[in-house]
Amino acid sequence: KLLVFGALLGCLDPVLTIAASLAHRSPFVMPLDRKDRADAAKLEFANMSCSDHLAVLHAYDEWQRHFHDEDRFCWQRYLNKSVLRMMRDMRMQFLGILRDAGLVQDDSSNSNQASSSDQQKGRGGRGGGNSSSRVNSKRGEECLVRAVLTAGLFPKVAAVRNGKRKAKWHTRDDGKVDPHPSSVNYSESQFEYQWMVYNEKVKSTGGIYVR
Repeated sequence: KLLVFGALLGCLDPVLTIAASLAHRSPFVMPLDRKDRADAAKLEFANMSCSDHLAVLHAYDEWQRHFHDEDRFCWQRYLNKSVLRMMRDMRMQFLGILRDAGLVQDDSSNSNQASSSDQQKGRGGRGGGNSSSRVNSKRGEECLVRAVLTAGLFPKVAAVRNGKRKAKWHTRDDGKVDPHPSSVNYSESQFEYQWMVYNEKVKSTGGIYVR
């Protein structure tokens, strides 16, 4: 559903990246001896968006730009190179599924050549169309990407109320929940939005966490 909305509304490229991370796992690493630095790096990628999904998107895009120095970049920014490469491969697989379904057209030879070249050389190409195609005509509009995420993940929605020390999160089925400790929103108290979407729930002795 997420991919279909992304293709129809013209922001497929970022949605491919986010869908790949949701289907596989987060590319962020959290070493116990450097957790504070890893958290800071993730917050920097989130860029005050209060969104783990956008943090992953920004991290993937930065990895693309630094692929010539991949090892150093991943080490300094606390990213898992293998996960990022798997996300790249999954993007290509998702794009193939959308093409087979007729939702994405091969509107130029450039997109095919780029994908083929990336697969053969193992480079970090996006593996999905070019930015001028219809399905990516609005790829830079993050408000639209947020809307697509909401539609694609619905009804996995939590209501959020701002608090003095920490915001209060609730879902219809579980009542009180908390953002996962690995989330950029874990200690956040003030949010611009009253609703947040999530992909899964995690139960522990401390309660129910969403991420």
